[in-house]
Amino acid sequence: MADTSNIKSGMTVTFKLATKLIKDVYTNVTVKGIVSFDIASAWDDVASQHANIFSTLPVGTPENPEDYEYLLVRTVDGETLAVGVPWISGDITVVTSATLRITVNNASVADVEKVRTALNGYGYTDLTVEVLSTSAS
Repeated sequence: MADTSNIKSGMTVTFKLATKLIKDVYTNVTVKGIVSFDIASAWDDVASQHANIFSTLPVGTPENPEDYEYLLVRTVDGETLAVGVPWISGDITVVTSATLRITVNNASVADVEKVRTALNGYGYTDLTVEVLSTSAS
């Protein structure tokens, strides 16, 4: 079972599930909290999910979905999901983020959309492209 002792609300994390019967990779999700079955059930039908995937989970996973905690996460698409902690395979990786400043010299104003499109193609969608100065040639 994954170790959640250092996971706090607000952290961005990545993890993988021990089953492929439901969404199995969670990348850059924001932790909303570690919650009980009752709270997780308010967000998702975790009892049905548990029943559907139990046979694919590691030996030792509690048979009763009320007997363990759930990670409540918000995906990059804004969806809030409850994931049983025993469903998680391996470690939960805390994602650290940074703000990058990139300067493109000798570019034109028309290049703004090219730069935005190129960065979007690599998955960078939360970005700002600014024209710092212009000059006539």
